[in-house]
Amino acid sequence: MGTSRRLGFVLPLVAVSLAACGSPLAQAVTPVQALASYEQKVSQLKSAKFDMNGSMQMQFSAELIQALSQGNASAAASLSNVSFTLKGTGEIQYPGQMSMKMNMTIGGTSVDIEEVLTGGKLYIKNPLTNNWISSANLSQLSGQAGQVDALTATKLPGTQKSVTNLGDTKLNGVDVYHYLIIPDKAKLAQQMGGSAALSSPQAQALLRDLLDRGNFELETWIGKSDYLPRRISIKESFTMDLAKAMAVLGSGTSAGSKLPAGDVHFTADIVLTFHDFNAPVSIKAPTVN
Repeated sequence: MGTSRRLGFVLPLVAVSLAACGSPLAQAVTPVQALASYEQKVSQLKSAKFDMNGSMQMQFSAELIQALSQGNASAAASLSNVSFTLKGTGEIQYPGQMSMKMNMTIGGTSVDIEEVLTGGKLYIKNPLTNNWISSANLSQLSGQAGQVDALTATKLPGTQKSVTNLGDTKLNGVDVYHYLIIPDKAKLAQQMGGSAALSSPQAQALLRDLLDRGNFELETWIGKSDYLPRRISIKESFTMDLAKAMAVLGSGTSAGSKLPAGDVHFTADIVLTFHDFNAPVSIKAPTVN
């Protein structure tokens, strides 16, 4: 066999071997391609379980602090910067079901909260009475209802306006793509507006106002082999009128009317880690008291 024939046989094998080993000859997956594959895989996902960790801070405006503290210096100091931590576990079942148990710690006080989202309604277990209430009567718990749920979070990477590749890495032993995403606010409003707690026109208007006045970014870790959401980190910073927000999210109750006018600035950092994809999940609506 001549030299030219041997090269003609060997070179294709070398090229295939190098590509299989991840050589520069193999075409790299771009962030846009990875996110397109991600959206397709999430649309086919049946269920997942998740762990949540996060923190939030609230800074009340001077006029709101003055009105709420009523001249009490200690109360005013406590309202100047309120922070709390969140930790929970839960399950999601597509297209629109979620259950979660969460612990919220505020100033050394710990509160356990349970949520169920099913049949287009959000249910919250009142930690003071242990009774379940539905989204039609959230009253003082309505602020909790406005947060991004795990179902919505898995759709947020698809709202990208810009994507920065932070480099491939490993997460819990899994090879992942790691991206920083700045979302398009119009797409973000469309995805977040699908929440059961934000279904009314008034809530939709409130959401658009929060997005217009806020800053949002996502970090996402996507499995390289299956393009599934291994972890999503959500960072938010926005300002809202507390009385108006409570009136809207309170679904017509008088909760908001009892609050003085004034702004509250929120910052939040929520991390959701997903696992046990397509495992059996059973989510049922609780009995409302």
